[in-house]
Amino acid sequence: MSIVSRAYTYYRRNGWTRSMKMLGRKVRGNAIPRAIIFAREFETIETRARQMVANPGAKKIKAVSPHAPGITDVEPRMTRGVVAVIGDLNLAQCKKYRVMQKLEVFEQLGLKADYSYYNDMSRSLNLLQVASIVIIYRMKAGTEFNLYLREARRLGVPIGYDIDDPIFDQEIYSDNPNMKFLARRERKGLLFNTRDYTAAVAACDFAIASTPVLADLLRRHVPDVYLWRNALDAEAQHFASIARRDRTPWRPGHLTICYCSGSRAHEADFRVIENVIEKVLDKHADVHFLVIGYLNMPESLKKFGARLSMLPYGSYAGYLYALAGVDLNLVPLVDDGFNACKSAIRYLDAAAVEVATIASRVGDYVDVVRDGDNGLLAGSESEWLEKIDLMLSDDAARTAMAARALRSSHEEQSTQAIGAGLPDKLRGMFSGAAS
Repeated sequence: MSIVSRAYTYYRRNGWTRSMKMLGRKVRGNAIPRAIIFAREFETIETRARQMVANPGAKKIKAVSPHAPGITDVEPRMTRGVVAVIGDLNLAQCKKYRVMQKLEVFEQLGLKADYSYYNDMSRSLNLLQVASIVIIYRMKAGTEFNLYLREARRLGVPIGYDIDDPIFDQEIYSDNPNMKFLARRERKGLLFNTRDYTAAVAACDFAIASTPVLADLLRRHVPDVYLWRNALDAEAQHFASIARRDRTPWRPGHLTICYCSGSRAHEADFRVIENVIEKVLDKHADVHFLVIGYLNMPESLKKFGARLSMLPYGSYAGYLYALAGVDLNLVPLVDDGFNACKSAIRYLDAAAVEVATIASRVGDYVDVVRDGDNGLLAGSESEWLEKIDLMLSDDAARTAMAARALRSSHEEQSTQAIGAGLPDKLRGMFSGAAS
């Protein structure tokens, strides 16, 4: 499109006054970014709207954009009924657990659903036009969020907020000891953003949380909050079944205990069992220690040399394959407000490949892990030592516990189970929107 054509298109949509203001910004060098001008986004919406097949029961859209007063109102008959998820897809694990798993549940419930990355304004705005309800995941208040909120309000679409960390609570976030291991600039930036996340939560009609404690925190800002736990999805079940079938011991002739760290923000968590690991390796000469993911190996453990291994994260399938080769999975967590909001993902990963877990008595592990049945919970250093010794010395007990963990994860934490257990009111909102 030529400059003249673009200028005329902008004038046609926005009128003389707004066009002159934009021209002034261009001259001064502080123009609004082109993505926010909707140079192409609403061409797609307008064209699709006019081509939609008439639907007597459909809602009418009176304007293409609330920011385009120069456009003559149009009344397309657009088919509605999609559950839209718009969110932060930068972290693969966040996309998996909080976006793609939702789509899997919606499909199982017979609902139409789609998703979009919040920075993809064209796709997100188009998706809003056919949505009857929208879930915003992990977005802070800002240009994109405010735009989607205004467009949802204009269309009369209920909007919910989904989150799996207390990043909207500065007090809890700042007290998390893992933050001390991040660079000062990075830590300052994370804490600065909390107020924008709070504003985003408070602007929505309802919220969805991954754990009960997180749900309670959200109720300070929005009255209607629903629990939607992270689950064992079809992808995990598929790759886990292959990993179990082709299981290869990590270190033949040795028992391997494993610690998995999903990000750099878990250094303080590992310190919970640093002394425990040293004592276990001193006591059991046939035990190997594997770290999957991120960890600055403490000096106290480096003396064990070849009995230590570190495996960086690669593919999800590769991670499950490596995890299937260990004998015992350890999930240490600092007992604080931040970790009280944690979901039991590391337990689910190990359960899926039939590996027993010992976890800190913190967060949702208390609700998901039944101590002595499908896993073990520990608090003090002595309790950690006692339970690790128990699992290392009793192969039959460890194998039986791993089998129970596998069975309970499929029965209680699969996407099918999570979908069936959603609160009736929340399921009704989605079903009613899509009917």
